[in-house]
Amino acid sequence: MLTNPSHYVLLSHKFNLTQPLATLINREANYSLSSFGGIIFTTQDHTDINSLADIKNRKIAAVFEDSLGGYQAQLYLFKAEGLDLPNLKDIVFTGMPQDKVVEEVLAGRAEVGFIRSGILEHMAEEDKVDLNRVKIIHAMNSPGYPYRHSTILYPEWPLVSVSNIDPQLKRDLVSTLLSMNNNRELIDKLTIGGFDLPANYSPVYELLHAIHAPPYDRIDRITLLDFLKQYSWQIIVFGVIVLALLVTTVRIKILNIKLKNEKVSTFHLLQIVKSNEEQLRSIGNNLPNGYIFQYTISTDGEREFKFISAGVEKAHGLKAEQVLKHSALLLTQLDPQYKVLLEEAEADSARRLSDFSIELPFLHANGTNRWFQINSRPRLVNDLTVWDGVAIDITERKLADEALSLSSERLQLATRVAKIGIWDWDIVKNELVWDDSMYQLYGIQRGGFSGDYDAWIRTIHPEDKAYIDGEIQAALRGEREYSPEFRIIHPDGSCRYIKADSQTIQNSEGKPLRMIGTNMDITERKRIQEAMQRSQSALEEAQRIGHIGSWDVDMINDVLIWSDEIFRIWEIDKTQFEATFAAFLATVHPEDRDKVTLAYNQAIIDKSLYQVEHRLLFPDGRVKHIHERGEPYFDEDGRPVRFIGTSLDITERKQAEAELLSYKDRLEDTVRQRTSELLLARDAAEAANKAKSIFLANMSHELRTPMNAILGFSNIMRRDPHLTEHQRENLDIVNRSGEHLLTLINDVLEVAKIEAGRLQLETTAFDLGGLVREVTEMMQLRAREKGLSLTLDQSSEFPRYIKADEARIRQIIINLINNAVKFTEQGGVTLRLGVKNNARQHILIEVEDTGPGIAPEDHQRLFEPFVQLTEGGGQRGTGLGLTITRQFVRMMGGSIAVESTPGKGSLFRVDLPLELASPADIHGPEIRTPGEVVSPIPGTPRYRIMIVEDQRENQLLLSRLMTDLGFVVKIVENGRQCLDVFQEWRPDLIWMDRRMPIMDGIEATKRLRQLQDGQTVKIVAVTASAFKEQQQEMQDAGMDDFVRKPYRFNEIYECLTRQLGVQYIYTDSQPTEPDTLQLTTERLSVLPQELRNELIQALKSLEQEHINTVIEQVLPYDLVLYKNLSKLAENFDYPSILNALQATTLQLP
Repeated sequence: MLTNPSHYVLLSHKFNLTQPLATLINREANYSLSSFGGIIFTTQDHTDINSLADIKNRKIAAVFEDSLGGYQAQLYLFKAEGLDLPNLKDIVFTGMPQDKVVEEVLAGRAEVGFIRSGILEHMAEEDKVDLNRVKIIHAMNSPGYPYRHSTILYPEWPLVSVSNIDPQLKRDLVSTLLSMNNNRELIDKLTIGGFDLPANYSPVYELLHAIHAPPYDRIDRITLLDFLKQYSWQIIVFGVIVLALLVTTVRIKILNIKLKNEKVSTFHLLQIVKSNEEQLRSIGNNLPNGYIFQYTISTDGEREFKFISAGVEKAHGLKAEQVLKHSALLLTQLDPQYKVLLEEAEADSARRLSDFSIELPFLHANGTNRWFQINSRPRLVNDLTVWDGVAIDITERKLADEALSLSSERLQLATRVAKIGIWDWDIVKNELVWDDSMYQLYGIQRGGFSGDYDAWIRTIHPEDKAYIDGEIQAALRGEREYSPEFRIIHPDGSCRYIKADSQTIQNSEGKPLRMIGTNMDITERKRIQEAMQRSQSALEEAQRIGHIGSWDVDMINDVLIWSDEIFRIWEIDKTQFEATFAAFLATVHPEDRDKVTLAYNQAIIDKSLYQVEHRLLFPDGRVKHIHERGEPYFDEDGRPVRFIGTSLDITERKQAEAELLSYKDRLEDTVRQRTSELLLARDAAEAANKAKSIFLANMSHELRTPMNAILGFSNIMRRDPHLTEHQRENLDIVNRSGEHLLTLINDVLEVAKIEAGRLQLETTAFDLGGLVREVTEMMQLRAREKGLSLTLDQSSEFPRYIKADEARIRQIIINLINNAVKFTEQGGVTLRLGVKNNARQHILIEVEDTGPGIAPEDHQRLFEPFVQLTEGGGQRGTGLGLTITRQFVRMMGGSIAVESTPGKGSLFRVDLPLELASPADIHGPEIRTPGEVVSPIPGTPRYRIMIVEDQRENQLLLSRLMTDLGFVVKIVENGRQCLDVFQEWRPDLIWMDRRMPIMDGIEATKRLRQLQDGQTVKIVAVTASAFKEQQQEMQDAGMDDFVRKPYRFNEIYECLTRQLGVQYIYTDSQPTEPDTLQLTTERLSVLPQELRNELIQALKSLEQEHINTVIEQVLPYDLVLYKNLSKLAENFDYPSILNALQATTLQLP
């Protein structure tokens, strides 16, 4: 039979039922509960109902009279609190379900409700009630119980049976029910939580009896007559039996008395045992942080829990039933290393039957670590060793111990780091105890200190002993706290400063018993204080010398603090002056007070620097000038709290300024006069510079223009195959002289461009190693001709690929080696190449010769333009080579130096910053050498070409080239004529000279671009200018391209291709790629011996223009040979040409 607790009590009163066999575990939401309680509630609107007393005469809704959680438990609560039970007329019984009670209260039909615990929470989960509207009266909290309740908790429904059922059947039934807990599927189907061991239902008996509920509600009255009528025959039988028994009654009366006495004793003893068991169970179940147990070990080592209280569930997360059924289950939570310790302790306790006590860590079922102290005492029962004991959760104590230990370690660390020692002096026994830090503070080993007062006094500095002893005695008399600072002497003789603090402990009579305190090493602080004192003294002395004082305003208390120097500047006795801001302001000159006040307030408003100059007015009329600077400081709320600044006496400076003002006018006149002179000098310098630029431009134009005609017409004439040998030699002389002259002109203009800052470097990636190799091979030919050696000494670290101006570096190396070979008559020349690593990597180029050397006074003159140290006409050149070299080096950010001793030779060293490149950055030149232009390709329009040129010879040269191509030519002499003719004769392209009379090419181009159709015509500048910035000027004017005089014919042809798209027929329609293998003896033998010799000499001279001029003479003999030589010369591959020429000369007769 499974019924509610109150019903069980009623049935057991009427029928012969067994004690509860098991207790139902009710499953509610995520909880499995074996108890429940009652709730008394109302709504939050009833602010007048807050306690049980407030429920009197209120309308109450309850479930029904026999409901333990919905009525009876609440009545018992009133009874227990000494309150009158609610009147039945005020109670409305709603019946089941209990939700009706809640609905009655929420609807306002009842003021208070009685229901079972958990009902409100279930209704809230189903959104039937808002718990915020509900108020619980007499709310209680029970550990481990999830629901709110007002009454104590009562056990869930019991399982009982009639007494005549087979006991084995009852045991089997109970075992089956308890084992259901492990069958979750069955439990889920039954919608229960399972069954537990029978609970204690005595509180239910007590409740029903107290409220006079059935079966304790009344006692039936039976009359004698009713009794006789109902039990007449039983009475007769009973009478017979009584009579029969009367005989034996006397006989057994004495025995009955004895048995009664024994029964009473036994009953009382059983009651005591039962009470003890209940008390023990209650104690075990209600241990707040532990559990009790009985544990046995048999002789064969089998372990088993015979009893364990319910507290094991809270302690380990395991139910008592689980542990009793599987004793080893609890031990699985123990760390393996502690199992060995437990077994050893068990064995020792069992062997000696001594008290057992141990602390062990267990892993709780929820994953947390818990520590338990287990205390037990073993006893022998038959073949079993029985331990009755208790296990107490000491986790909190363990954590506290660990925290205390950590705190102690931190304290020791802190005292050690802070150099604080702790001491304890037992005054009565004169025993002084030190911690480790004290020994470190005093520099004493533990064995070197006897631990008494006198031993300590001996460590004190002699000058401080009397003072310290006095302080100790004063503290012992209670006159003042012991907190002195003193010096101690270490065993090594060093001195340390100590700050002491202590507390004196006295007995009830006021007699000192102990002193406990600390010592702290303050040596560093003392030294800092001494340094600060020295700094303060130095600051005060500096203020005195510099007449600058400091001040500090406490803006909260209006207190002004002045340094001594301010009192000296103000000439005020500090003892006679109460320093406030108002008092300071009174010392300021009346005319300056508003200015000072405004600056002071503005600095506070803007939170900025305070800076002002003002005067002090003394009683005798004297005036001092003061310059003040300061800064306000603010608290966290932005309120000004402090103002700190300085005051500088600038009276002497002001006097000096007044004296200086007297010189102002004369100085200004002098400055104006000097300025006027400088302006005149500047104008003169600018005019000179402009004249120089104009001169250089004119020189470039006037020198290069005629060279254009000379070289151009000589090349045209040399192409005539009908020339005699004598005529060709004459033309070659003219051409070589022209090329030489052009080289000299280029050198002069190069220097001019450098000095004018108009030379620009062109940085590209190139093969430096290849360049050095080519130059060295080329220069070795000239060196061998003079019987000299040329040696290359190259470091392994010297880079191969770099980024720089390849042409300038080539010219630098050639110039240096050329000079060395030129001036060395015997011995040799060495080219050294290396690197230098500073903040940036540099390359070093050294050229050393065994020549005559240079006098020290001539070292600097070497690099001056047009300087040649060797007199006479034996040396060729302009004297510009080293000048140009130095300028190139400087433009690259490097330096050049010379070391020389007369009679021993010279060494030139170039140091250049280095930027590395990779082989992938190197773009090899495309070798394409077209043949000589014969004519434009068929179908080329007869373009109209206008030549704007004032020089007749250049007109003819350019006209000849255009007419040879079949183009129509119109020649005009200046820009004005160009504009006039352009209106009538619309050319396709204009060759425009830059410098012309009446109107130059720049102006003419600008005006052409403004005319109709002037935007489309192609305009190409023909200029003799050597300056690149003039190229930009021409582009800005609107010119499309430019050709520099003297020009080569192919430059004219290529320009026509770029501007008009003209394509040509060449003498060799399929040019072959140049190849040094083509320079065979057979190929070179077609050239006259004189031409081959001339080309060899040109190559040795390293003069590019001369080399190109000689190569031009090859064209009439062999077009392919001409192209190969031109391309090799263009790539500066002079050694290949020289080797082929010399091999041909040796093989030919």
